[in-house]
Amino acid sequence: YFKDEWEANVSRPANDSLLDSVFGPMVHDAMMSQQWRDRWQAHIYISRRFAGLGASAGDLVQAVSQATCMATRDKMPKVFLASLSLLDELLSDSRVDEIGPEDFLALLQTEEGN
Repeated sequence: YFKDEWEANVSRPANDSLLDSVFGPMVHDAMMSQQWRDRWQAHIYISRRFAGLGASAGDLVQAVSQATCMATRDKMPKVFLASLSLLDELLSDSRVDEIGPEDFLALLQTEEGN
C-alpha cells in the first residue's frame, strides 16, 4: 500500500542521505512515516531484500545502525522488533566480514552518540 501511495503522490529522487542511498528514497520515507505500519513494513521490506542491497559494507553498517536507532524511539514495539531483524541480516551478511571488530563498532556509532 505505501509503495502505491508513495509512487502516486510523493515519488522523489534520492537525496544525499545515507538511508536514501542504501535503502532508497521510498523505504527511507516509509521509515519516517507517521503510520507505524509503514515504518514496520519498511524494516521488513529491507530485511527480505538485504542480500540485494548494493551498498558497501561500511555504508550498510551505518545505515542499519541509523535505522535501528530510529526504531528504538518508536512508540510501537513491532517497529523496533522489525529493526532487530534488519540488524540480524547485517550480522549474517558476508560483506561485513571484511570489516575488523574495532571498525565495525566505530561504524555503528550514530550522530546521536548511540
